[in-house]
Amino acid sequence: MKFFYAQFIISLGLLVNVISCSTPPPAPVADPSYTILSQGQQSGFTLQKALIIENANEFNQLWAIHTGGAKTPTPVINFNSTVVVANFLGEQPTGGYSIQVDKVVNTEKYTQIIFAIQRPAPGSMRTMQITQPYIMIKLSKTNKPIYFDYTRSESDKEQ
Repeated sequence: MKFFYAQFIISLGLLVNVISCSTPPPAPVADPSYTILSQGQQSGFTLQKALIIENANEFNQLWAIHTGGAKTPTPVINFNSTVVVANFLGEQPTGGYSIQVDKVVNTEKYTQIIFAIQRPAPGSMRTMQITQPYIMIKLSKTNKPIYFDYTRSESDKEQ
């Protein structure tokens, strides 16, 4: 029995050492600021897609599709220092769906944008209209990769 306890304590000590020597996740650096360019429920872009836009030509084409040819002025973006991230939820059968930025995490190795997606709770009241929820943000240009992550929740609010 003494042998079992000695082995157990040694194993536990080794386990603690292995866990404490593991590589920690990258430490967050200052939270990069972002600006919402446009957000809403109606878009001419009906696909479910997340995009990183790094030049004016791509952005102008996306804006034209998004606005459906409406005379909405295209935002002026300095792509020398900024990128645009657009996230479209695609066509949804009713109201009650939305997307927003939960937070932006900037580490030494990457930038992570966490989007919060909300959908209507089953049986909840909602607008009977096809929607295309979306958000477009601009943030400082980076040479690091940009990753997307999502949180999902249900809402019982009438939309």
